Amino acid sequence: MEGHQKNHHQFQSGTMPTTAPTTAFSSDDSNLPHTQPPTIAHWPLGPGPIKPPVLIMPDAPARKRSPSSLRPRSGLQTTRKPVRRSPTKSRLLWTMTSIVAILGVMVGVTWIDTKAVADVMFFQVNPPHTTPVAAGNGIVFPLQRFDLSYPTNEQVLEILVKVGDEVKPDQALVRLAHHGLLASPMRGIVTAININPNEMFPANMQLLTIMDETAAIVHTKLPLAMFGHISPGLAADVSSSALPGHTFEGTVSTVIPQADTQTDTFEAWVRIDNQKEALLPGMKVSVRIAVAQSIIRFHLGGEV
Repeated sequence: MEGHQKNHHQFQSGTMPTTAPTTAFSSDDSNLPHTQPPTIAHWPLGPGPIKPPVLIMPDAPARKRSPSSLRPRSGLQTTRKPVRRSPTKSRLLWTMTSIVAILGVMVGVTWIDTKAVADVMFFQVNPPHTTPVAAGNGIVFPLQRFDLSYPTNEQVLEILVKVGDEVKPDQALVRLAHHGLLASPMRGIVTAININPNEMFPANMQLLTIMDETAAIVHTKLPLAMFGHISPGLAADVSSSALPGHTFEGTVSTVIPQADTQTDTFEAWVRIDNQKEALLPGMKVSVRIAVAQSIIRFHLGGEV
């Protein structure tokens, strides 16, 4: 007991004020003195070596409190600092507003341009006194051509004409050794002789050629797009680089209903009368065929 009281007094001298403790006896039969625990009311609150204990409660682990909601544990309130708005949010808001404004301006300008274009009417003005023309290149052929031949093997005894001679129908051309004379079936000019006197020749060999050049037939190639607009009887002009300054008038005589897949063209024949043998067979020429205004009509959507 004495040791216990000694330790108790040492605790009082180190932690308690100088006021003497109050001793009381319990109502039981032990008759042992009990010392009443000191209260906070007996402790000095002023400056001194001993400070009153502070009760600290741990924060809840599942709840997070913002710094603005914390208060000092001493009970004193502090002034809340103003919350600054993030500059990133302001810049983002300003950027989005600018984009929306620019898009609005672009949509408005596009709508105005579309409305202006829709209100415009287009007209096609045809130049006065113009005629659509179909143009192409061609080769000159004679009006008629005759190639003399014989169906069996034979020998030529004599040739009765020469190149450049003008012949008449039923005029003798060649004398054969076994079958007599071969005559011309048409009027024309001898343009080629392919055999000599006393020479043997095989069957169906071409002995000589006669051409009727009183008229020229030009075989011309025209674009397929003009096929339905070219018909016999249309006027045509024919010219050649070999005869500068000369233009020959002709007429479409034949239209060949067949397409050339390699050149996307079709063939038409133009007959030229009274050309005085100026256009020779085999010459290359240019052809221009005038197409009537009533045949071709144009509108904004294409050709009708």
